[in-house]
Amino acid sequence: MEKLLSILKGFGFSLLIVLLGIYILKTNETLLGQIIGISCVVFFGTLMLWGIFKMIKKNKIKD
Repeated sequence: MEKLLSILKGFGFSLLIVLLGIYILKTNETLLGQIIGISCVVFFGTLMLWGIFKMIKKNKIKD
């Protein structure tokens, strides 16, 4: 149960930051706002995908 909670916390924070990046992109039209929004979405989106890939790979090794 504790492992599931830590996974949810990790992906939850990343998902919130990705959503914040999308919000910044939608509401802010300055160059700095666009750079910050895109970097949030790209970095934390990639981090989430890497985490999912790592979990799948770890589960395949266990089986």
